[in-house]
Amino acid sequence: MTSRISVWLGALIPALVAVGCNPNTTVGLGRATTMLIDPAAVKLSAGDSSKMTVQILDEAGRPLLATAQATSTVPKVASVGPDPSASPDPRITGFRVRALSAGTSYIRITGLGLSDSVKVLVP
Repeated sequence: MTSRISVWLGALIPALVAVGCNPNTTVGLGRATTMLIDPAAVKLSAGDSSKMTVQILDEAGRPLLATAQATSTVPKVASVGPDPSASPDPRITGFRVRALSAGTSYIRITGLGLSDSVKVLVP
């Protein structure tokens, strides 16, 4: 009896550890329906920068494992690129927005068939 319990536990524990340690737990969930962007708008002085995060959710509100892409509509006013200090969570994409000169630009963000934009105002 004890040997059967040991064999059962010997098979169960590694399986539970493998499931619990899987960083890819969001793969296979529903389809992307919502893009969360923080902040929703940015006002910066020329030369300043700000962090921005993007998360894509399925119809049940669960975060999906996805990478978003970002571009500036007016690159001479504001630039955007990856944030090297972004969250290590693969369900969150981090960007750094830099104000270059006075004006208005939009950061257009796309991912998993969704798109949205954030207004960047540089007074």
